[in-house]
Amino acid sequence: MTFGYRNLTLTDLPAIRELSDSMDIRNDPKIGDIAEPLLQDPKTTLFGVFEDKLLVGVGGLRNKGWELAWIESVRVHGDHQRKGVGTAVFQHGEALAREQGYQRVGFQTVTENAGSCRIGEILGFERKHEMTALWVSPENIPRSEDGDYEQEPISTEEALAALKRIPNGPKDEICIGWSYAPITADYFDSQPDMKFYLQDETIMLEYHDRDPNTKEVTFVKAILYGAAAGVEGLLSGFITRNGKLGLPLVPLCAKKLVPHVLKMGFQYATVWTGGHNIVVLFTKDLQDA
Repeated sequence: MTFGYRNLTLTDLPAIRELSDSMDIRNDPKIGDIAEPLLQDPKTTLFGVFEDKLLVGVGGLRNKGWELAWIESVRVHGDHQRKGVGTAVFQHGEALAREQGYQRVGFQTVTENAGSCRIGEILGFERKHEMTALWVSPENIPRSEDGDYEQEPISTEEALAALKRIPNGPKDEICIGWSYAPITADYFDSQPDMKFYLQDETIMLEYHDRDPNTKEVTFVKAILYGAAAGVEGLLSGFITRNGKLGLPLVPLCAKKLVPHVLKMGFQYATVWTGGHNIVVLFTKDLQDA
């Protein structure tokens, strides 16, 4: 099947919303709701895949740093599933990344999304890293018997040094919740909603995630890497600082840390299949491909 491609503009919003309305629960957040801020974001190129004149697919290419681009916001029209549209979105995103001179391109999905994982493998992306999401609702936030934990965030410089030495730490990209980001000082220095905390050989990135339209904080995430020894202390401080905000608290961690998070009263987050929400990273080196 032959598709057409072009970058989208604000005049395409009605077509984007029509595509969004055709989709099922996998359209989360709804592309019709987030398209306008994405179109106005200077770090994102929102593009469309067309069959004749009908918008059948949407994707975004986001600047994640001077060498890394990110394929995101991939959506396929509900009446055009399983017709190669998703593959076409990823292929065009990679082509744009090459044209714009990036050294690497990546994307994230969940392990339960077999279609996206399969497309990544077929197109030569490397499956690199998985983080399991857990959560607790505001009314069920656990309380520590030992009282409040006072913690101070560490500097970006200290955090980047710690990430290199902790066991099983991230290499080039770090999870920031539903996505990944490059491990660079300039990225984190420009993110006031992200703070690092360190205890023993465990590091936690605390992230107040905001709605792209309202800019209000909707989730508070705790991304944990390293040894198990510091998990309880770091999460106790996380709960102390954020437990009264009335928001879901969402820790994410590697598989070996999951039991330690569950012990503190958190539970597995789930996706549309009812399976665990495990965020997986795919990347591709464009210089070698």
